[in-house]
Amino acid sequence: ERSEVLASPKTVPEPTEASVLRGRNVFLLMKCFLCHGTRGAGDGPDAPTLKDARGRRIDPRDLRRGEFKGGGSARDLFGTLATGIDGTPMVVYFADPEILARPLVRLREAFAKEVLSRREISDEDRRRLQKFMANLPSASTFDDMEEKQQEALVRGWQWDLVHYVRDLAGRGSWWRRFLGLTPRRPLYGAGKKE
Repeated sequence: ERSEVLASPKTVPEPTEASVLRGRNVFLLMKCFLCHGTRGAGDGPDAPTLKDARGRRIDPRDLRRGEFKGGGSARDLFGTLATGIDGTPMVVYFADPEILARPLVRLREAFAKEVLSRREISDEDRRRLQKFMANLPSASTFDDMEEKQQEALVRGWQWDLVHYVRDLAGRGSWWRRFLGLTPRRPLYGAGKKE
C-alpha cells in the first residue's frame, strides 16, 4: 500500500517565490546538481559518467527546456520524483519520507559540508543554503514531531523541489514559443541573473 506521502496529491499548492527558493536549496542538498548542473542545464560534474541500466551512456535532462518525461505539470513532476525514471541513476526521492529527511535533517551537516565545498556552488547559493539549513529542524526535533507533522514538513519540501524544477523551465520552453504563448517569468533559475 502506498504511503500518504507518496500518494498522488489531491491538491497542488501554488508556487511562491519562497517555495521556489526553498526548492533550490532542496535541489542542492539532495545533490541533484551533480547530474543536472547548478542551473539545471544537464551539465553537472557527474553528467559525463552517467550510464543507464544496460551500461550505455545517458545525458541528464536539461530541466530548463521544460520537456519532462511523464509530463511537466506540477502533479506530473511530483509523480516522476516519486517513482524515479526506470533504467537511469535518478534516485526515487519521495518513496519514503526518510529519504528527504536524511539530507535535510539527519545527515544535514555531512551533506552540507560536501555540497558547500563544491566549486560549482556560488557564494550566493552558499549563503542561501546556510540560512535555509539554520531554519531546518534538528534530528531530535524532527523525531519528536507527530507523524502527521513530519509528513507535512516533508510534503512541503517535495512541493518546493517540484516548484523549483518547474521554475527552471520558466521562459526556455520551446513548446511555449512554438505555440506563441507568453513565457512566464521564472522566479529563480534559468532566466534570472544573480
